[in-house]
Amino acid sequence: MAEIMKNISLDPECKAALLGNAGSSAAVYQLVLAHETGDWPRVAELAKQLHVTESEVADEHWQAMQWARQMTGA
Repeated sequence: MAEIMKNISLDPECKAALLGNAGSSAAVYQLVLAHETGDWPRVAELAKQLHVTESEVADEHWQAMQWARQMTGA
């Protein structure tokens, strides 16, 4: 994964999070993963840590999915 990331134009913080490194984006990435896998206790923990509600997480996830569908024409 690290080798692939060298060739992708992406913010260094995002790269670090995707590679499992600590940083301000890491908790957000972990929250997304927890939400997508249905790990609701972890979602609650990370949402609290990031000062957002679980409802806000669900709403933002829904909006992101809608945006992705529009971008892919699905």
